[in-house]
Amino acid sequence: MSVRRGKDDQRDAVTQLRGNPMTPPRGGSLRERERHRPGDRPTRRFSAHIVARRESVLDRGIDAAIRRPSLASVAERGNWGSRWEFLLSCVGLSVGIGNVWRFPYLAYQNGGGAFLIPYLIMLVLAGKPMYFLELAVGQFGGVGPVALWNCCPIAKGVGCAMVTVSLIVCIYYNVIMSYTVHYMVSSFATEVPWSKCDPEWADMTTCYVRGSRASQEGNSSWGNRSIGSNSTNPETASLQYWERHVLHLSSGIDNVGPIKWDLALCLLFSWVVVVLCLVKGIKTSGKVVYFAATFPYVILFILLVTGLLQEGSLTGILYFITPTWEKLLDIQVWQAAAGQMFFSLSVSMGGLIMYSSYNDFRNNVYRDALVVSVLDTLTSIISGMVAFSILGAMAHDLQVPIEQVVKEGPGLAFVAYPEALLRLPVPQLWSVLFFLMLFVLGLDSEFALLENVLTSISDEITVLRNHKLAFCISIAVLCYLVGLSCVTYVSKSTDLLSALPVFFQERRRETIRRT
Repeated sequence: MSVRRGKDDQRDAVTQLRGNPMTPPRGGSLRERERHRPGDRPTRRFSAHIVARRESVLDRGIDAAIRRPSLASVAERGNWGSRWEFLLSCVGLSVGIGNVWRFPYLAYQNGGGAFLIPYLIMLVLAGKPMYFLELAVGQFGGVGPVALWNCCPIAKGVGCAMVTVSLIVCIYYNVIMSYTVHYMVSSFATEVPWSKCDPEWADMTTCYVRGSRASQEGNSSWGNRSIGSNSTNPETASLQYWERHVLHLSSGIDNVGPIKWDLALCLLFSWVVVVLCLVKGIKTSGKVVYFAATFPYVILFILLVTGLLQEGSLTGILYFITPTWEKLLDIQVWQAAAGQMFFSLSVSMGGLIMYSSYNDFRNNVYRDALVVSVLDTLTSIISGMVAFSILGAMAHDLQVPIEQVVKEGPGLAFVAYPEALLRLPVPQLWSVLFFLMLFVLGLDSEFALLENVLTSISDEITVLRNHKLAFCISIAVLCYLVGLSCVTYVSKSTDLLSALPVFFQERRRETIRRT
């Protein structure tokens, strides 16, 4: 009788639980269970140890990998002060220096307006879904890209690879920012140094200034000479200033020269600014992005209006938007569009997962992904219009095709742009604003790269959260010491990775030849 009575009591208890609609469900995270609490009971806030104690065995088995650590560590990791901080931080991460020089170059190289068609297609089919996926996964897990894979430890190497890539990019990205600091400081002179051939750094036998009176008459002024029959490989003053003064290039990667201390000091300044903006993690960087993410747009619009007022700018704009339809049949155009999409949106690097991990669990991440991806595309198009309006005016002034003015990669930002800014009124002012814009564009991208490394390591070694400042300074010092190798006389830091395969291939050929 006692056994039967015990079974009846269990059956009555199960029936009561199933029939009571106010009983909270057993599955799901704590936030989901709080939604089903009775209306007459106030919402209670649980500390981390109470959450861990009250979860069932099944909940611990499913949620222990992702959800419970995120809930237990919210107070320690912190969160965004407002959704605007998160939105502007994502904009700062996606909109970087590459939008200024890489997108315009790829557009003109791959058919102008025809490049926009595969770019927009790749953006809709791959860019936006992946952007939303990373934001959603990071917000759901509440941890960085490494700890996120606790749910599948065999794939944890994916998160480690993301952090490694962010660390590598973080090192050389700050080197590029040091170049902008160097140019910005040099622009405060009474005469910008790349406006003439200075014997201190220029090769007076090959250096010339385009747009001078002699060039307008059919010959370019070449130091104290004119280009004649014996002239070979002439180089503009802006190009020689970039390669012979700023970089001081050596003969090759195998000839490592000493550290260039003016660039080393600029690099140190860049790292000091980054560390100061990340003293308290997203609590400080979230405030800085209010300026860092909006200021570049002010300068871009000023440069766009100024460029459109120059004679010949319309030719550059038409060159930028006029499609070359034959290019659509070239697979290289689609490959370039896909590469630019990944590079521009900063997907698959872990920064988006890290940023969204500080979000509220119920944040409308779909809206944020849509806004940021659209804004990034508009920024690339505006940057292209700014570039080609200035380059169109420059080509009109020099009486040369636009193809001979635009240069790839850093050459566009540090050679063509400075030379084009000389043709604007008060070039010192425009040079300072332009390179300040480049520095700020790189700054908010650097926030995400370094914070991704700090957050990922802190999620694995939680004791480091109590020493945030010391940990941040240690990583910054390490990156600065490694970055010093990029400010030697050896080669351009941005060309270092591409030069390594060539270097080893040449050494292999020499070894085979000797044997």
